[in-house]
Amino acid sequence: MKWSPLAEKVHQMLVRKALLQQNDKLLITLSGGRDSVALLAIIMELKDYWNWDLVVGHINHDLRPGEDEKEAVFCREMAKNYGLTYVEETLDLLSPSFRKKYKNKSSQNPSLESLAREARYEIFHLWSQEFKCNAICSGHHMDDQAETVLYRMLTGSGLKGLLGIPSSRELFVRPLLEISRDEISDYIKQKDLLYYDDPTNKEHRFVRNKIRHAVLPSLRAMGFENPEKALSATATSLEEASIALEQIADEAYEEIISTSAKGLKLYRKGFVKLPRYIQKKILQKIFKEQLLLRQHLSEKQLDQLSTFIISAEQGASTDLFGVSLLKDREHIVFPFEKAKKVQTSFICKPGKINILEKELFIEIKIAKQDLVINDQFIAYFSIDLLGESLKFRTWENGDQMTVFGAGKNKKVSNILKDEKVGALEKQTYPVLVKDQSILWIPGVKRSNRYLVDEDSFEMLVFTYK
Repeated sequence: MKWSPLAEKVHQMLVRKALLQQNDKLLITLSGGRDSVALLAIIMELKDYWNWDLVVGHINHDLRPGEDEKEAVFCREMAKNYGLTYVEETLDLLSPSFRKKYKNKSSQNPSLESLAREARYEIFHLWSQEFKCNAICSGHHMDDQAETVLYRMLTGSGLKGLLGIPSSRELFVRPLLEISRDEISDYIKQKDLLYYDDPTNKEHRFVRNKIRHAVLPSLRAMGFENPEKALSATATSLEEASIALEQIADEAYEEIISTSAKGLKLYRKGFVKLPRYIQKKILQKIFKEQLLLRQHLSEKQLDQLSTFIISAEQGASTDLFGVSLLKDREHIVFPFEKAKKVQTSFICKPGKINILEKELFIEIKIAKQDLVINDQFIAYFSIDLLGESLKFRTWENGDQMTVFGAGKNKKVSNILKDEKVGALEKQTYPVLVKDQSILWIPGVKRSNRYLVDEDSFEMLVFTYK
């Protein structure tokens, strides 16, 4: 099969980094600009070989009267010409309700740009769920990577920031990240592709545009032949180093952290021996993954925590974001608050069941529907469960479940640990029980009991929200 040189280069990167798989269903984000137009054209070149199923998604920011609608029409027509499914959403960026909704979700300074980014990511995720996509592809390229790394370097970012834009994270994939802006421009010319050029990309009031139009050209004038490639390579090297450090931090975490019903315990002497960077990663892991803290831990706060852990006297305590730390002999203890336990009994029938602040929905559906859904909070059960007495309760010590596909009993505590359920959340994690048998751990695993038989006409669908 004859591809363009650029499509061949993208194909090789996808194979080398295992970013996409054959038979994937892809959501292609299309802004109408040069990069996304080139991405879609390249994906279309590779489509038949990879046997991809494509959906095109466009988000109208509605900030430039007339122009944004023209771009939307252009994207619709482009998807239509390719014969692809197309979806579109218009944002109301200037409304107070929009700002209120996304201000709480943004961990960054809530500028209009960051709020719009949060909204886009949420919409892309919703589309990917609606169309059951395996990946969301965007047109970020090597020059975007260079500008990001340089900007974060100059604003004092840590190692994580200097990694730049990842080639993949969760569902998001960037197939053009090793492709330069010049290569994309040449491809656009060779293919005679039309695109919309956003005039704001040339305005020097934006810092990123100043880096693009002033700083990088100055570096080339100073003799740095290809600063974009060099900065992109630096980001790749740092990403490889970061992966190694994450593994070291995870191993150290397992050695010095333990949990009980009363709280999380950190072995102080083990912590003191660790390099400063690993200490910080462990503290971040405790607060974010175990104690589910949304706030960002600053360098100053991390220093304060480290100082307390290293030098606090017996019985001393401190507090951060409502989380208490207590020095107890050889350990620093993060006590858990006493959480409400779940205990709800019901007869299995269609309807809604309220469980504290959550809801369980039970529906009867035709069993011939597609059962493959990427949502662990939805479980399918045999219609034989209808009318049976069930219980939704907090897991207990000694609970076991035969995990579907594994074929052997496993302790629920180990299942939750293996699936990285945070210690705070783990305290009251619910399970679905019939008699003494656990059928389902919502969001985690289900058992091998009451499976939907191939010959069944109807099935029960449980959805936990």
